[in-house]
Amino acid sequence: MAHESPTYRVDEQFGDVELRRYEAHVVAETLVPGSLERAGNGGFRRLAGYIFGGNETAAGASTKISMTTPVTQSRVGDDYRVRFMRRPDAPWSASRSGLGTTRRGRRGSGGATRC
Repeated sequence: MAHESPTYRVDEQFGDVELRRYEAHVVAETLVPGSLERAGNGGFRRLAGYIFGGNETAAGASTKISMTTPVTQSRVGDDYRVRFMRRPDAPWSASRSGLGTTRRGRRGSGGATRC
């Protein structure tokens, strides 16, 4: 299964960890209280539900959206922000823009990893 991903370039590589510079993109995100594991499981399910049709357009209809990569998690106080990133042409109505960002990344099998 192919996943959509915003365009990035690798600035540096440290073993299997890449320092990636992403071009402008849009995100769908959710804030999850609790542990990193809870955020990874609960946040991912919440966002997956959204892109698999649990959303509503301005006209009141729902739409399915392709799975995206990367999925990121970041600490915000006692909570975690879980975020799906997409190219700027993504059809998300409940999202926000992300200017070019730099993130650590690791190619993986789809499971959660720390880098």
